[in-house]
Amino acid sequence: MALAATLVAGGIGVAFVATMMGLELTAGRQELAILGAVGFSVRARVIVVMAETITVAVLGGVLGVSLGSVGVVGLNVAIAEFVGVATLATLTPGIILYALATAVTVGVLATPYPLYLATQTDVLATLTR
Repeated sequence: MALAATLVAGGIGVAFVATMMGLELTAGRQELAILGAVGFSVRARVIVVMAETITVAVLGGVLGVSLGSVGVVGLNVAIAEFVGVATLATLTPGIILYALATAVTVGVLATPYPLYLATQTDVLATLTR
């Protein structure tokens, strides 16, 4: 069950990040064309797109860990107040590392679609619009 949940959540994360970055690249295609016009090679533009995609995924992972930590503390306070149990949920460093590693993995797996869009950008055609 845990493996299935991990695969489904990972698939949704990859699809979400890839789609979001694809939409961002489509909307900001002119900025990518400007990088090509000022001399950035296709390889350099691909590295920029990869860095953007992985950064977005990692920032999402950090935000998720932060919100999860606040949720665990809030849940423990509420349970202690209303039920009398001192600690119901715990957040270990291993879980935090797992979450951040998962965010990096999602970012890496989401890069092919934005990279495809980045390599399909025609600099001259985009700048003349």
